[in-house]
Amino acid sequence: MAYPKYQVNDEAELQGMALQLLMASKNLYDFEDLVQKYEYDEVDPEGWYSFQTTLDFLKELTERHNSTQNMVSIGMKLYDVMPLPPEAKTIEDGLHLFNSMNKVVQRGVMPERDWYTVEVIDDTHITFTDTGVYPHDLVYGEVYSVAKRLRPEGKVPVVTREYMNEDDPDSDGAIYHIRLDSA
Repeated sequence: MAYPKYQVNDEAELQGMALQLLMASKNLYDFEDLVQKYEYDEVDPEGWYSFQTTLDFLKELTERHNSTQNMVSIGMKLYDVMPLPPEAKTIEDGLHLFNSMNKVVQRGVMPERDWYTVEVIDDTHITFTDTGVYPHDLVYGEVYSVAKRLRPEGKVPVVTREYMNEDDPDSDGAIYHIRLDSA
């Protein structure tokens, strides 16, 4: 069962460091007005902010004409700039970090449970199941960035997504298939 997209309980908070990473998108110029509207132009990395307000910001961003490009860009930038622990050497390792990283930058989310599961199908196929609250395109960018960053030498990651509810994607989660092709 997935969490509803864009919805958390009122007490849930997101650390400012995570907000700063969201604002690091190379396409920031496309949504600077929203950054100002939500007062995210001066975020304290050590502060805590309403998680629901951040989801409202992301939801509003997804309603814009170039939302897919912006969301994927934000997701990719998050994992391009985020330092990974030295033990993260494979795509599987990197994908397993999603739940633990959430626990560092989020607090008060109820009910508390993991949003992501990883399954290795074979040497060239991994699935990543997302049942969390973030926009699908943001998660796609994150998954692709991790796959690109931690891919084996000589391999190219190809990421595809299938919605758990194709008729209403935001009502449920998604499964991301990461396949490794030869370069």
